[in-house]
Amino acid sequence: MLKWACIILLAAILLISVLEFTTNRTPLEQFTAARPGGQGGDKTVIRLGIAGWQLEEFPWQQALDSYQRAHPDVQVQPSLLAGTVNNLLLFWQRGHTEFDVVVSWADFEITPFIEYNQSNPDVSARSLLVDMTDYIPSEKLRRDFMNALFAGSSRTDKASGRWSLYELPWMGEVLALNYNRMFFAQRNVQVPRTWEELEQACQALQGLRYTKPGSGDTIEVAPITMNFTTFFAQNCYIPLLASYKKGAGIGDDKGRLDVSSPQAAQVLTTLKRWYDAGYISRNSLDINSSEQDLRVLHSAMYPHWQSRGLWAIKENSRQVIGIAPTPGYQQSGVGSLVCSYGAIVPKCSPVKKAAVAFAYETFCTDTYGFQSAVAAGFEDPVTRAHKGGGKMPALREIYKEGSNLDPEIQALRPAMEQGYTYPDPNNWNQVSIILAAEFQKLLSNKHPSAEACLAAVRARLAEEVYPQK
Repeated sequence: MLKWACIILLAAILLISVLEFTTNRTPLEQFTAARPGGQGGDKTVIRLGIAGWQLEEFPWQQALDSYQRAHPDVQVQPSLLAGTVNNLLLFWQRGHTEFDVVVSWADFEITPFIEYNQSNPDVSARSLLVDMTDYIPSEKLRRDFMNALFAGSSRTDKASGRWSLYELPWMGEVLALNYNRMFFAQRNVQVPRTWEELEQACQALQGLRYTKPGSGDTIEVAPITMNFTTFFAQNCYIPLLASYKKGAGIGDDKGRLDVSSPQAAQVLTTLKRWYDAGYISRNSLDINSSEQDLRVLHSAMYPHWQSRGLWAIKENSRQVIGIAPTPGYQQSGVGSLVCSYGAIVPKCSPVKKAAVAFAYETFCTDTYGFQSAVAAGFEDPVTRAHKGGGKMPALREIYKEGSNLDPEIQALRPAMEQGYTYPDPNNWNQVSIILAAEFQKLLSNKHPSAEACLAAVRARLAEEVYPQK
């Protein structure tokens, strides 16, 4: 009897597992009316994927509750994302998705989804992501949003001229100069507006020391931290190159990162001179330490996303940490590097239209206060603590005069509106790693000059990233 009971139980488990795989329904959902990604009784079920690091920063639950009250025919099922982009890519390629809306990635991270099968002559078969302009008029999108945030996730078809958007942005990042007000005041330094002024600021800030209140510990303060590892190309190379080229762009004639112009050599020469002069923190060669320098008051400046300045403000205060536009952004309309975080919808979702409508209304408008929370934060309904805020909203309306947007974030708007994105995002990670590795050899004099360093970069790119077929 026990033997047969075990066989029946095993068969039931196998049957439920097969049903879960073929219907994309959990065991609980198999015995209830709700069906993920489809109709659950009289409700449309939308499965939402959220990255864990975002949970404390934005009022997800409040926005979801408000949307469901306004749309009683919709049930939203939020869950934390697990795995990597590539894992989901494999599933979506085969027509299977655990989510109808995903809100976790920056625009440059979804490039593999956008470019998938991009050469297919059947335009409708391209990409693994829904083209948002199939459901929202492009005129409305361009009118309502900060257009620079479309740069990384939009494409224009060369044959038809049709503009497509594969991500609904709800938050932007813009490269900025995060700095220490206290150290600037001690040396009577003004916020630099150009890279030449930044070099002068570094000279004035050299030899600065700081004594921690109550501890008596005195630490040396570097004039500037410039991450020479993971973020070297993004934080250091790109902004100087854009400024030196005076609006001519950071790409070459093939749409790849410029690593051959005289201005490219000028960038590396300048950075090495600053390093040799002692302006740049030695922690710049360590990814973890360089990310901490500004926050723990070991450095007076740190060019990076504005979010790094906000992180340092949380640790200290707005009286200590300031955020300013990227030096040189005004030169010939250069602007600053930008990226966006947004909502994407996989093509294989069974509720694409409902998913786009939900994502747009909930996160990309201010119907439920989500965009205001991006700008100014929100009150946790349980703890009553103030959370988040100070980010770059996507909605143009939030930037109007008289809004509750942080003044320093408002001041970043011109740099963002003239913004640009990464060249050749498909290969950006490889390109940036190679550039950083060869630049470190220039710092240690293994390359005798900036020109020799760039020659090595070009050789590696030709062999490892862009081999001739």
